[in-house]
Formats: sequence, structure tokens, C-alpha cells
Amino acid sequence: MRSAGWMCLAAGLALAACNGTDPVDTGTGYVPPPTTISSQPDLTGADREAVIVNHLGEGGVPNGEALYARDCAQCHADDGTGNTGFPSLVDTLPTITDAQLVHIMLTGFDIDGVDMPAYDTSYTNKQVLDVVAYCETTFNPSN
Repeated sequence: MRSAGWMCLAAGLALAACNGTDPVDTGTGYVPPPTTISSQPDLTGADREAVIVNHLGEGGVPNGEALYARDCAQCHADDGTGNTGFPSLVDTLPTITDAQLVHIMLTGFDIDGVDMPAYDTSYTNKQVLDVVAYCETTFNPSN
């Protein structure tokens, strides 16, 4: 009987944590628990990307603007039109998903000598969300 009580308590806590929202499977097979973005600091790779994608819409545009100005504008330009061989965000963002943008930000890329750094170790999950929010609201004309 004692284990049945613990099982009921665990089930009740799991249901209470749900808040009526369903986490999204982003194709990786990993469905993050409904939780705050900052409570998943140790995930990496596709699991981390899935957590971030499940929290899109929680990014802060003002903080994203400051991060963009500090870390992105030198290559992508203040107005998002691109510099020094880097792509225009104004042209690129309407053609990719937010999940793809998160992936690019976390993993970086090197194409024809144009090297974008990966921000997987230097940005928190929240900072990634902030930059995505800023870029989408500022440079994506389809929004």
C-alpha cells in the first residue's frame, strides 16, 4: 500500500506540473517536460534545441537587441542586411524555421571561409530565445 501512495503522489505532481500545455516533439524524439527554460541547463545538442524551441515566444526583445548589437551586428549588420560575406537576415529568416535558427546559433557554421561561431557554450537558453525574438521581430518581414 505504501508504494501505491507514492505512485499516486507522483502522478498527481506530474499532472499538476502540466499546466494544461503539451510539450512539442521537434522531431528529435525528445519531448522536454513542461518547465521553465532556465531549469534545463545541462542538456546539449538536439535535446537542448528541443527545449529552446518549446519555449519560443518567451524571448525578450530588448535583451536580444543588446546581445545582437554585441555579438551579431558586426557580421550581419545593424539592419540585418549582412556584412563581410555573411547572409542577410532580412532575406534568410523568412526561408528558415525558428528551430533552424536555433540550431545555427548553437552550432555555428563554416561555409566557403565564412565562419560563424557557435554560441552553445557562451549563450544561456534564455539568451538564445532573446536573440531569436529580436531577430524575428526586427528582420523577418513575414512576421
